[in-house]
Amino acid sequence: MTRTAARRLYRLLLNHFTSWWPDAPRAHRRAPLVIARRACTVGDHCERRDLAYAVEGPRARVVLLERALALPDANVVGLLLHELGHLFDPTPARAGAERRADRVARAATGLVVRYDQRDIQTTGRGRAPRPGYLHR
Repeated sequence: MTRTAARRLYRLLLNHFTSWWPDAPRAHRRAPLVIARRACTVGDHCERRDLAYAVEGPRARVVLLERALALPDANVVGLLLHELGHLFDPTPARAGAERRADRVARAATGLVVRYDQRDIQTTGRGRAPRPGYLHR
């Protein structure tokens, strides 16, 4: 997927989330997508699944690593849905945030976040809910 296509997709998905929860914090409703060129989300060692993250608060944003754009489109959609699910989770500090992010994404968009054979979020073939052996 191109950077332009990812940004367009993100804006479309963000609109679904803001329509679903119009009272979400303003920073979350306006959170930009940042496409980062670095290899890992944090530090120098990363897993294959280390592809995106959400930052909450007054400088809210979703960060997608550039290497994620080489994945199938269904993975990029799944990653963005999951991270937006974190931003729009009304109870982010409560236990179970990872699975809840997927449930929030489904409530906001009707799309199911699944996990493919590499345990990467997808809207394509895969298993749902999030496997229990992954970080919760």
